[in-house]
Amino acid sequence: MDSSVPTEVTHAKVEFQKRQKEFEKALKMEAMRTRHETEESEIQKAAQKEVSELVKKSNKKYNEMLAERMAKEDELQQEIDCLYSLLKDEIFTSKQ
Repeated sequence: MDSSVPTEVTHAKVEFQKRQKEFEKALKMEAMRTRHETEESEIQKAAQKEVSELVKKSNKKYNEMLAERMAKEDELQQEIDCLYSLLKDEIFTSKQ
């Protein structure tokens, strides 16, 4: 038997162990990447939810403010109409 055969087997074992370590390292890197992507996705979903809730809250507040303003404008318009009517009656009465 050739003396180089045990050396070749040893060399093959060393190479196999190197490749096995590289493969394990690649698996760990892939697991880290997957975990990172999952965390990033969860963060994005949380951010979208937060923004959505903020928009809804702001819209609700704006709509309430707008409704209040419109009610006040209607009230003021009624007051103006009433005063106009009184003024018109007073002018008409004073001309007679």
